[in-house]
Amino acid sequence: MNENKTIRLSIVLDNLRSAHNVGNIFRIAEAVAGAEIICCGYTPAPPHPKLVKTAMGADSMVPSRIFPTAADAVRALHEEGVPVYAVETVENAAGEGKQVVTLGPIIHNRHVVDRFLQMGVQVISSPEEAEKGMSVIIRSHGVSREVMQQLEQQGVEIIDA
Repeated sequence: MNENKTIRLSIVLDNLRSAHNVGNIFRIAEAVAGAEIICCGYTPAPPHPKLVKTAMGADSMVPSRIFPTAADAVRALHEEGVPVYAVETVENAAGEGKQVVTLGPIIHNRHVVDRFLQMGVQVISSPEEAEKGMSVIIRSHGVSREVMQQLEQQGVEIIDA
């Protein structure tokens, strides 16, 4: 018997400019049974007319809420017991005493990135900066197959957020 494990998918959008893109994200969230969309900063939220037009009704099917910052949203999700994968992946790796770097900012929120820096997590901009023995966290945007191969050849631990 195949047992499907379901997870609560809360999507945090931080400072997205395009109401059309946000509307499309609502459509995707509806298609994958997303639990909610959290709009932060200047991200357009329902009932923005361009968002509503692009969402094609998904904005009324997927709940949403608004927070001033992504850090506030992440804090609220933590308080609600909702895992925040990219953030928790970095925190867990840093807590294990590893030399941890992220290939680009793991999240587009300077407050969270600053907190990671205080934990000793550095941000690198290219795979060439990774050294053997480091743990390199790949952000949710992903990287090309070539970059993954390069990191593997350099002997670093690759952690996919």
